Amino acid sequence: MIKRALGLFAGGEGAAEDDDDSEDVTPAQRQKLERRLLPGAQRGTKRKNRKDMAKEEEEESQDTDSDSGDDPPVPDSEEKPFRGQYHCQLCPDKILLTAKQLEVHLQSTAHKRNERHFERAKAMGLQAYEAECLERAAARETQAAARSAGVLSKKQQKNAAFWKQRKARKAQKKDKKIKRSHAGEE
Repeated sequence: MIKRALGLFAGGEGAAEDDDDSEDVTPAQRQKLERRLLPGAQRGTKRKNRKDMAKEEEEESQDTDSDSGDDPPVPDSEEKPFRGQYHCQLCPDKILLTAKQLEVHLQSTAHKRNERHFERAKAMGLQAYEAECLERAAARETQAAARSAGVLSKKQQKNAAFWKQRKARKAQKKDKKIKRSHAGEE
């Protein structure tokens, strides 16, 4: 089920298979991307024996990425025991006790939104996605600062203009009514 949530299943259905054929992301990059974007990605791994760990360390020392020196090290997340038998890696805070809840969660809009974000990040590349997220965060901060300074948002400006126009029309109608009543008196 979790593989299906990540689009990693080997079945012949869905867009995940199409992405695997033309994927430009290496397994190491994919793992790095999953580790950064999925807080619970390391939860399912069991402890490895010393030989396996030594082999991995040797492989890591041989692999020299130009990116690895530029990026800050990813802190090891503490493995929190999660409640329930099932766990979604895209939605780590979701508690799934039964298979039925898992199926319902996989169809939910929140999970689908997280899945879209993950697929988009995978397609764009990690640095581009992070840059985009930082730009959005900066834009939100500037909007919040503008609101606190008393600047109206576009919607608030349109609303104010609408009511100003409505009041002006009401005043014009009132003036016409008064003129008609004065014209009738004469």
